[in-house]
Amino acid sequence: MGLHMFNLKGKIAAVTGARIGLGQGMAIGLAEASADMVLVDSSASNVCIKPLNG
Repeated sequence: MGLHMFNLKGKIAAVTGARIGLGQGMAIGLAEASADMVLVDSSASNVCIKPLNG
């Protein structure tokens, strides 16, 4: 099944543990499916905040 059958455009996905491992893999997959992303990781040393439309 290709990603064209799994489109999340216009949906918001929140992923915890997004820096490494399973969380990172999920974040990449959801982003490839065009989801708007909210990524959280407790050990992230740099904080980057971007608007959902940007």
